[in-house]
Parts: sequence; C-alpha cells; structure tokens
Amino acid sequence: MRTARKTIPTCFGLVISATAVFALVLSVGPIIVQAGETGNRAGRFQIEIFGGAMRLDPRDLNLRSEYDATLQAFRFDSFLNYWQAQGNILSWSKGEQDERGTIKAGFPLGLRVRYRLSGPVSISVGVVGLRAGRSKNLLIEYNSQYSNGWYYRETLEYSPYTLSLSAILPQVGVHYEKPLSGRLGLEGSLSAGPIFARCRYLSNLDYSWHITGTGFDWPAFDQNVRLEENGSGTGFGLEAAARLNYQPAERWGLFLSAGYAYRKIKAISGEGSEIRDDVRQTWEGSWAVGSEQMVAPWGEATLEFPTAYWPDGSAVSRVRDFALDLSGFQLKAGVFYKF
Repeated sequence: MRTARKTIPTCFGLVISATAVFALVLSVGPIIVQAGETGNRAGRFQIEIFGGAMRLDPRDLNLRSEYDATLQAFRFDSFLNYWQAQGNILSWSKGEQDERGTIKAGFPLGLRVRYRLSGPVSISVGVVGLRAGRSKNLLIEYNSQYSNGWYYRETLEYSPYTLSLSAILPQVGVHYEKPLSGRLGLEGSLSAGPIFARCRYLSNLDYSWHITGTGFDWPAFDQNVRLEENGSGTGFGLEAAARLNYQPAERWGLFLSAGYAYRKIKAISGEGSEIRDDVRQTWEGSWAVGSEQMVAPWGEATLEFPTAYWPDGSAVSRVRDFALDLSGFQLKAGVFYKF
C-alpha cells in the first residue's frame, strides 16, 4: 500500500529559496563592491542580474499527470478491489516508488538594463528566462493472489515520466524608487512584454505481466509505450513588483523583490508521437483539453487531459481550448551596478 510522505508546503519552500539567494548575495556583496568600486560617480544607467522562485499552477498542463494517475487507479486499484469483492482474488498489494506529481513552482533568471529619466523615475528593458517541471523515474508494482492459487505480478516502470515548461520573456518596465534611510530604498515597478513559451509531456512506460503457479513461471505480457507531446505558443504578460534596495557603495547594490505576474498563453500547438513496441504514429495540431469516459463493471469515471491528438472516431471529446498559465506570486533577489 502507498505510504504517506511529509512535504514542505510549496510557498514555504519558495520563501526559503529566495531568502537563501538573498543571504548569499549579501555575503558576497562587500567583496564584489571592493573589487568593482572605481571611485567615479554613478551615471544614469543601471544593469541588474537576478534570480528567484515563483508559485505556479499550470492547471491544464497538470491535468495530464492527474489523468494518468486516475486512469491507473481505475484500471488497476478499482479493478482489483472489485475482483476481490467477487471472490476471485484472495488478496492484493501495491508498491509505488515516488509519484508523478504536478508542476507547482518555477525558477526565473533575468537580466535588465535601466535608465534613470529624472528624480525617482526609471525605465528598463530586459529579458527573463523561466523553467519549471518534474521528471521522474517511477516504479509501480501490483501483486495479487487469485483463488485458483496463481500469483500475478504487474509492473509499470516509467523511465522517465516528464512534465515541463519553459519561457523567454522580453520586458520593458517603469520603476519608481523612494529613498528610505541610510543605504536602503523602496521601489515599485510595472513591466510588460511578449511571452515565448514551450511545454512538454513525455511518458516512457515499460509494462510487464508475470504469472506464477504450481509448476510454472510465465512472463505473460511485456510492452513498451513511449508517448510524447510538445507544444509552443506566444502571449503577453504583465508583472507588478515591490522591492527593497540595499546600496553599500556608490555603484553597487543588492535587492530583494516580491510581486505577481500575470502570464497566460491561450494558443498552444505542436507535434506528438506514440511508439507502441515497433509501431509509430505521429500527429500535429492545436492543443485542447479533451474528456474521456471510462465504463467498466466496477464503476465509471470521466477524465480530462490535454492533447493535440484528435483522430477520426475517437471517444475523446473536446471540452475547451488549452491554456498554459504561467501566472503566480514570485520572490527574486539580485545585484545591480550603476554606470
């Protein structure tokens, strides 16, 4: 049976990550300042390098992982419970190493150049790269004892199981900075720009079914199924942030920012393929969320998942267009240099 695992909440993990980055920057900042200080007065330009973490919930993409987990439970767990209730199975057990999971966090890394117009107002151009995903090697095993004395062992081995996304975000921004006291300053900013995003699903599954009985040990069935879908699209995003600046020298400084980004790509398309043993098929088209209804003697289930595969006569019906949502709260830390 599956054992429960204790995990740190995602938001708490993001805070720890950003705090660690900022602490590292603070520790090496004086060394950087000492090495880079020239004694000249800083100009109107400022270059910034930053990184951090953000809370993500790409709901439609995560549906793929949820679909696969629910389908497995329907075809195996529910079936074995039903067969045991019918008296055909004496007992069964399930072993599972790790789990598919969903994407819950992303990690931005960026570069920005700013120009001070007058007083507290600056404008900027920059680019941010964002990556997020989960890639796991999974091993799931079902063992069952039938009433006729036979033992079944069914193994599902994924190597790997992957959900991932990435994006490039060119941005222009407006910044307003207010000095506080000493070397500290408070700043607010608004940035906007296009989004060039990609997403990917990969499931490389080896399934085996082994039967053991009195006087025989039979590998009944073995199959490899590799399913992959890749999508890409463009959109437009907005980002608002507040940040604390710390400037220990005339040219160099450090900052920690918190904010929210709204980024949603509503048109994703790309190629997909399935290799089932030696048989390969490919497709290409727009991603959408489909719905599939499973009906069996032990119950019914209606499942939704994203795909670009819509063959004629398919039992999968379109529910809605697919959207890749990259919105979320984020924490970032970085360094800046004025020249």
